[in-house]
Amino acid sequence: MRKLLVITALLLFAGIAFGQTLKKGAVLAIRTSTNLVLKPDVSMNQYLDAAMNKWGPEMEKLFPGTKMITIKGDRGTQTNVYAWVWYFESVEVRDKYFDSEGNMRDEALSEKMRTSMEVLYEYVIDPGMTDYTDWIVL
Repeated sequence: MRKLLVITALLLFAGIAFGQTLKKGAVLAIRTSTNLVLKPDVSMNQYLDAAMNKWGPEMEKLFPGTKMITIKGDRGTQTNVYAWVWYFESVEVRDKYFDSEGNMRDEALSEKMRTSMEVLYEYVIDPGMTDYTDWIVL
């Protein structure tokens, strides 16, 4: 019984110590796909797999200090709507890549981002990302 308690305590500590948290001052850039249109021969699961396992990691490599997170609306007006949360470690990291209008600052990086978007266009006619809002973690 004592071993079980020790193991449980260690597992709980490991979960707390290494759990992900949103740090104060980070930026959450939410990109909602309200008008997502898949290609006729593509399933939603195929698209999500590509977005989460190919495109997201590629974006994280291109933009150090960021993380891509896929979310799906569960209740309310955005039920069954997919969105991507682009986590920037700070306002400074976000501003390093994008100006106040949301335009890419670096043309070479912009071209690499366009190339990475081709992964998504293998699956969609329109990614449906109409507008955006950046949110700062308080």
